[in-house]
Amino acid sequence: MIVGKKNMNSTNTKTPPLMLWLVLIAVFICGSLFSAEILLRLIPGKWSSGFFHRFDKGLGTWHIENVKGNYIQEDYTIKNIKINSFGMRDYERSLDKKEGVTRIAILGDSFVEGMQVNIEETFSSQLEKNLGEKFEVLNFGVGGFGTTQSYLTYKNKVSQFKPDIVVLAFLSSNDMRNNSKELETLYNGGERNMPFLEKKEDGSWAIDEVKEKAGAQNSVVLFLKSHFTLYRFLWFEWQYLSNKFRSIENTSTPIGAEKVKESEKMDTYLARLFTPPETQLQVFQEAWGATDKLIEMFMEEVASDGATFVLIALPSSIHIEPEPETAFEKAFDSPPPLGFDVDYPEKHLSLLSESNKIPYLNLTPIFRDYRDRNKLESPYFSFKHDGHWSALGHKLTAESIEKFFREINIIR
Repeated sequence: MIVGKKNMNSTNTKTPPLMLWLVLIAVFICGSLFSAEILLRLIPGKWSSGFFHRFDKGLGTWHIENVKGNYIQEDYTIKNIKINSFGMRDYERSLDKKEGVTRIAILGDSFVEGMQVNIEETFSSQLEKNLGEKFEVLNFGVGGFGTTQSYLTYKNKVSQFKPDIVVLAFLSSNDMRNNSKELETLYNGGERNMPFLEKKEDGSWAIDEVKEKAGAQNSVVLFLKSHFTLYRFLWFEWQYLSNKFRSIENTSTPIGAEKVKESEKMDTYLARLFTPPETQLQVFQEAWGATDKLIEMFMEEVASDGATFVLIALPSSIHIEPEPETAFEKAFDSPPPLGFDVDYPEKHLSLLSESNKIPYLNLTPIFRDYRDRNKLESPYFSFKHDGHWSALGHKLTAESIEKFFREINIIR
């Protein structure tokens, strides 16, 4: 009896080995995650950057209103970035315009947004300072925006400010791609949450609405992005690796109803946008067709509001290289496509602007001239590991726009 009782007590108090191992594993994982989070917070990197963008049903993405944070990359750290109450990377603004003030709105992508420099160094801020107290220059740039998003931003957000001059800053190194659903999906390895202008079978044009995805508004995902450095670190690394090893493969896979060269590198394939569209595959013709149509729609929308529409072509780092073809091959370990002309998009935009009587400024010759006169060395107007403009690039842009505006007499 006594022995049996002892055996029963021993059996009841014994901890199951499997449960013990599960607890130990859970403790180890949690401890490792906690240690990694602390370590990454102590070691600054791009994963330490603030979270500035949110999902937008109409545009795909927009800035988070009133958010603050730092923007950290390999070449720079920009502290105390503040998004205003309208979701602009700008000073606080008012819808009401003071009497006698000329209001200028600038739309575009990350080159306009200017997260890579302090707010007073962005070309919109410098232009406003240079022009004086009778002018306001509003920054509506958002990283990753294409022309469709800029057009919709004007209609839904900018027009309420009643600007007198509306500037579309066009970056040929990626804006045509941004305007093609097929090319943008290819570049990102999946469909992006953004609107696209597409030509229908009857020949009409229509903007496809943004498809809502659960992940874009998932509260858990947004919480992790906003509060955990480890999550952002893993996300950045995944993006880097997926982009680094992506190429156009398998000639049996049609892209834009056309077959492409086997294992052609993605950057080489997309560089076909720097050749005349009439000599290219259908998908590139459609990208340029959508771009031309969007610029015309933009001009008409601005004109209907009684404002002046201005188109400005921004140079990327490849435009400033003395030998663009050599620089391209070095950067992507592949020669550019046949007929590559880094200046073709700007020539195309010049003809489009001339036929539609749009004031047009191409900044590339101005940047090249400044490079040569001042004997600048690479990377000229950008950063070693980042093709966005430094403060010098923004300064030259602000000065060039002011000079252009005065030359064509749209400001006095």
